[in-house]
Amino acid sequence: MTQLPSRSVIVVGGGITGLTIAVALQGGGHKVTLIARDAPKDTASGVAAGMIAPAMEAMNDSDPAFSFQRLKAAQMAWQDLLPLWPQSLQFLWDEVLEGHSYFVWPGGAGEAPESLRLTGAELAPVSDDLRHRLGIQPELSAVRVSGDGNVSAMTLLQAFEDHFRVLDGVMVRGEVERTEGGRVHVAHIGWMAADEVVIAAGCDSHKLDVFPLSPIKGHLLDLPANRPSVVLRGATGYLATRTDGARFGATMQAGRADLDIEPAVVADLKGRAKTLFPDLELDKAVPRTGIRASTPDGWPLIGRDPASGVLVATGMRRNGYVFAPMAAKIILALVEGRESPDGGIYRPDRFRNPEN
Repeated sequence: MTQLPSRSVIVVGGGITGLTIAVALQGGGHKVTLIARDAPKDTASGVAAGMIAPAMEAMNDSDPAFSFQRLKAAQMAWQDLLPLWPQSLQFLWDEVLEGHSYFVWPGGAGEAPESLRLTGAELAPVSDDLRHRLGIQPELSAVRVSGDGNVSAMTLLQAFEDHFRVLDGVMVRGEVERTEGGRVHVAHIGWMAADEVVIAAGCDSHKLDVFPLSPIKGHLLDLPANRPSVVLRGATGYLATRTDGARFGATMQAGRADLDIEPAVVADLKGRAKTLFPDLELDKAVPRTGIRASTPDGWPLIGRDPASGVLVATGMRRNGYVFAPMAAKIILALVEGRESPDGGIYRPDRFRNPEN
């Protein structure tokens, strides 16, 4: 895969985006040092529910069809990079690309909400027997959404970190304080240099350069698994259930960058969960928070920043698990001197130079 001699690369950020990029680069024959301040479980990616849901994310945007096309194209990068993933994650084809979720809404049988239909996603009715097995309440209508998958966040993050080490990637725990050309300064360690530097540190990326990122705080609930592995989603929240537990979420608190658990927000979240899924064991719910990074147009920053020369992969908002492989494809191509496969639509300088 490598078209240039092996390059040394520093990747900053230990969430799903940084790990995915590090595995892709190391698997592609490059020499990668991954610098992560936090363990995977303590990143925003570790708090997330692992949703990879192009249709149900796109339906909330002003142009659902346009957003769905972009999110679906990003999702397909999971397939493109499958040969680079660890053997234990080869199942991702089924989980991510051939999976499905269910959208539920109040009222009798009828068409799914217009915003969901406008995405162009494949929708199918749900039989009474399946509704019963999934625990969908009788007063809720439901439709199956093909291609909207979900992965176990911690299983995926740990598998990527383990595989990166197996590939002889170098892992450094530390906080990057600043970047300067092809080097970074790590607290209590000093300067580290490489041929390329990739900033994939989520919302913290704005501390390392002048990127137009805004924080969005999110609460969700960790719950025991009390139904088959499935994703059920309504207008007021989603329930992602796997064998190792369930998560209900999530809030979007724009401009907030603290990790405080807010009792009023948790109570509201539990109320939403109770309305949609009254059988949930909410007394056993454990609230968690994470900080997402968003850009002015809601789409990621991926590519080379001309001003600093660093490579950037951040601003995924609530779609880090959708965009991580697309970011890895783009960064891998640029490290190897090839054209960016996205045509530059996610270039990090697009707000500084909107006409270029």
